[in-house]
Amino acid sequence: MRRIRTELQDLQLQQLLSHVALHGTGEGEWQPPTDVYETETEFIVHMEIPGMKREEIQIHFAQPSLAIWGERRSEEPCSNAKMQYIQMEVNYGRFRREITFFKPVKPEGLQARYANGFLKVVLPKL
Repeated sequence: MRRIRTELQDLQLQQLLSHVALHGTGEGEWQPPTDVYETETEFIVHMEIPGMKREEIQIHFAQPSLAIWGERRSEEPCSNAKMQYIQMEVNYGRFRREITFFKPVKPEGLQARYANGFLKVVLPKL
């Protein structure tokens, strides 16, 4: 049973990868965690980028790729005292993510919404 479940998960992953490709970023840029979903009528991109304002996030679509980029600025947690990092996991600075769609989409129908640290981009299929 476990083998069948694993094979089904592998097949689902292969199907997803045949319709969408996530591209890396340039040197010195970080990549926000991104999920891409496909329904019968649209693609949905869900990106985790807390600590941003809407106007700090850029979105551009040029067939067949969606590019999302911006810069998250660091806030100093303590301004009056000498400080030394003990652990540092949060990414700051420039980020960029490109998603290539292998099925045609309608760029004029693109909808984007940023709320609670998540960017949601919806692209209808042709």
